[in-house]
Amino acid sequence: MFTLTPEFHAALNQSVQDRKDAEFAARIRFWRPDAVAEQDDAALTEQVGVYRRIAASFGVTDPALKARWVMIGTVLAPEFWKSEAIYPLQVAKTGTPDIRFGDVCAALKVSLGMVGRSSEVWW
Repeated sequence: MFTLTPEFHAALNQSVQDRKDAEFAARIRFWRPDAVAEQDDAALTEQVGVYRRIAASFGVTDPALKARWVMIGTVLAPEFWKSEAIYPLQVAKTGTPDIRFGDVCAALKVSLGMVGRSSEVWW
């Protein structure tokens, strides 16, 4: 019988996640090459992974919202969650983390629209 050790299972999961991060980074590069032109593929892939893990640390579970978190952080507003306007929304005691991040996205959409950047908001 073949048994996976916890270490092997963790390494396998990490390998799969690394591949997904690389694929997501390639999509970002295709979608907004101007926004990521200064980063090589390895750096962009690492950034995708970091933002994905940060989204999870805030409790965001919906895959589409995690992807949006990565896109916002990579292309529109790096480290947006640290903003004095955003952080309180993301850690409020109401709703779920997914709902709170949806509120953050709505606020970003309105804010970008007010400065003529609504074409950069795809949701």
